[in-house]
Amino acid sequence: MNDYLTVHERMSLANARQVMKKKFTLAIIWLGVFLVYAVIGWHIMMGIYESFLTMWLLIIFVLPAIPFFIYLAFGSILFFVCQWYFSHAFKELEKIRSIEFSMRLRQSLLDK
Repeated sequence: MNDYLTVHERMSLANARQVMKKKFTLAIIWLGVFLVYAVIGWHIMMGIYESFLTMWLLIIFVLPAIPFFIYLAFGSILFFVCQWYFSHAFKELEKIRSIEFSMRLRQSLLDK
């Protein structure tokens, strides 16, 4: 099947696969960091505020809720970093599929 690829397509396909693996690996790592942060941070928040209801009632009064807002802001940053890596990994996956599709199309046209 690779006989129908040009040198440029082979290099592009290999590069896209390498980049995709790297981005997916980083995305999984950041997802793990986010989940660990969320679980540990939630337990810390419960230790500070002592109950879920108290935490939400104190959010009305902004000053006591500053640890919660810091926790929420940093968690949001981690989430968006994770989302960014996943989106770039899926773009590389689309590039790989596009190259493989053109390869199969060329192969079917040459086989006729």
